[in-house]
Amino acid sequence: MTTRSVSLSERLEASVGRFVQTLDALPENAWETYLPGDEKTVAALVRHVAWAMGAESTAFLTMARGGGDTGWTAELLDSVNREQAALNAVDSRATVLALLRQNTESAVAMVRALSDPHLDQRGKHMPGEPEHSVSEWIEICLIGHPLEHLPAIESLLER
Repeated sequence: MTTRSVSLSERLEASVGRFVQTLDALPENAWETYLPGDEKTVAALVRHVAWAMGAESTAFLTMARGGGDTGWTAELLDSVNREQAALNAVDSRATVLALLRQNTESAVAMVRALSDPHLDQRGKHMPGEPEHSVSEWIEICLIGHPLEHLPAIESLLER
């Protein structure tokens, strides 16, 4: 555990905390509201963020250990998004939020355990994207992803 890994893990917790706090403020009927900008319902969007939290933290751990690029492709992401949409039809709000909480806890623990040399490892996440350090990928994907989708959810509070 280093100062950098602790800082990143705290920022990750804050990012997801803000995301969940906004979700908690939504009325129950908003869960199935379609968000045109994200092309998903709120439920599907939360499942997407929960899945990504788990999958990306695993990918970045591999990169941190010297594994290079994550091997993700646009086709993989499209396939997973289709699978997630199908699962969303049967999972409850509580189930999806529990998945988000579980994957976030795992991601926070993974980030907290990284050394500075791990955080400095570099690789590409998806073809066509620039190479970044693990620390930068954590910023972009783990911390940034929930915040990227937050405005669409917050817009439902303004109705």
